[in-house]
Amino acid sequence: MFRKLLVEHFIIITITVTLILFVSFTEIRHHYIDTLTSTLTEKANILAPTVTSMLHEHDIDRIDSFVDSMGELANIRITVVDTAGVVLGDSEKDPRMMENHRNRPEIMAAYAGRIGTSIRYSTTLKQHMLYVAIPIVKDGHLLGVLRTSMSLHRIDYLLGRLRSKILRYSIIMLLIMVIITTYFTKRVSAPIREMLNVVHEMSSGNLSARIHSSSKDEIGRLANAFNHMATEMERMFHEITVEREKLHTIIANLHEGLLVMRQTGTIILVNNSLKNIVGNTAVGKFYWQVLRYPDFMKLIEQLLQSKQPTHSEVVINDKTYLCSATMTPTHDIIVVFHDITEMKQLERMKRDFVVNVSHELRTPLTAIKGFVETIEEMTNDTQIQHYLQIIKRHTDRMINIVADLLTLAKLEDKTIQLDKQKIYLPDIASDVIKIFTPNAQRKGLTIEMKLHEPIPEIEADPSLLEQLIINLIDNAIKYTDEGKVVLEISHNDNFVKLTVKDTGIGIPAEHINRIFERFYVVDKSRSKRHGGTGLGLSIVKHIVLLHNGKIDVKSTPGKGSTFTVYLPTS
Repeated sequence: MFRKLLVEHFIIITITVTLILFVSFTEIRHHYIDTLTSTLTEKANILAPTVTSMLHEHDIDRIDSFVDSMGELANIRITVVDTAGVVLGDSEKDPRMMENHRNRPEIMAAYAGRIGTSIRYSTTLKQHMLYVAIPIVKDGHLLGVLRTSMSLHRIDYLLGRLRSKILRYSIIMLLIMVIITTYFTKRVSAPIREMLNVVHEMSSGNLSARIHSSSKDEIGRLANAFNHMATEMERMFHEITVEREKLHTIIANLHEGLLVMRQTGTIILVNNSLKNIVGNTAVGKFYWQVLRYPDFMKLIEQLLQSKQPTHSEVVINDKTYLCSATMTPTHDIIVVFHDITEMKQLERMKRDFVVNVSHELRTPLTAIKGFVETIEEMTNDTQIQHYLQIIKRHTDRMINIVADLLTLAKLEDKTIQLDKQKIYLPDIASDVIKIFTPNAQRKGLTIEMKLHEPIPEIEADPSLLEQLIINLIDNAIKYTDEGKVVLEISHNDNFVKLTVKDTGIGIPAEHINRIFERFYVVDKSRSKRHGGTGLGLSIVKHIVLLHNGKIDVKSTPGKGSTFTVYLPTS
């Protein structure tokens, strides 16, 4: 920086001195020439009356001798020219040997009635001359021209001496200014150079480096501000280091596996838990080189496409992990591996237990129901018949619960294969409505179906969709005492929308989030009276999820409920 400032100042000083010299020489020369021009004009005006008299009297001989004597006396060259440009007298040369002067610039200006001036090289005297010509006029008539002139040799000589002195003093001034500039440039650049050295030290890791400056000017204030900034940086870096160490400790000791990778797929971080799964050499490799599992690759592809957090179950080395993937603002990908192997085993044991118990209960319940029906036929006692009806109703409810448990266990089985076909949903809905119409009429209800064509076909399992519609309409009839049940089908974007709306008792807001749970019922007394199992809506939700759809519920107590199912068309 010192060299740069010194060179810049030297260039500026040199240009400034050069301009001063040029302007000075130009202005001094112009001043000299203006002064000489005024002198020559005054002398010409002094000689003009005598020359006018001689020209008027045509005394040519006297003109030449007059200009000779006056030229020697005044130390200038004097020339008289008539109106035709013929030289009548000249103090330096024989006028008869001189060429016609009509086309000289100063003579032409005098002919026009002005004072003519000109600087040019004289072929007669072989040097540069300053010429001043005035017109000789008498009674309004031009008689000729009186010209005075002087050699510029003396001016050039004086200017040369002056130029030498100015140049000598300018060089001395330039040297003095360079010395002063060097001194002040060092004073300015030294703190900046020290700042630069401190910055290099800090960038090398020495955050304790500081600038030592006692100056009170802007440089000193800048140094103080820099030192304050360095102190803050050191404090913040220490805090960041501590927090980073804490974070590394937490990440390293997380029970869950943690993987961080670039959007390109390069792994940049794994914690100890994940190293136990994929090995110690994962960092620096692509994720597909380390985790060659289709479910995991599908999870990452889904995240890259949607840019939204997503999760999926992945089986690695006979263990099941719930992988939660998210993308950071810097487009890095974070995946957390939750080991849910034991949970999945418990779910499997629970499901197997439910299935086994349900199968075991089905036979005795069927036998009980058969014996109850046999006893009904064998006795006419009204009291016994009443108790038999109660036993039969609860037996039917138990049989329905067992059937729904088996259905639910089947739907929760990850290996279930859907019998997908191209189906037209209104056909299935129409068949279900026919089944429930007699039951609805007994309660004084009507069932309506509204279609908003066109309704495209969808890929789905017809038996499961039939079960879905049956459960929704069955619930609507059970919890509606008057009014109607409306089943509406329409096409919305990429979904076929199925809506079942009733005018029943409705569902309080605090219960809506739990109605899809197993055995959860809002009105337990009504559910028992109608033989409800508390599993119908849970089965509905599982069927919707198996078809990659979604279900919404809106309800107002005392006015009814609306269940809306969205099934994708592709």
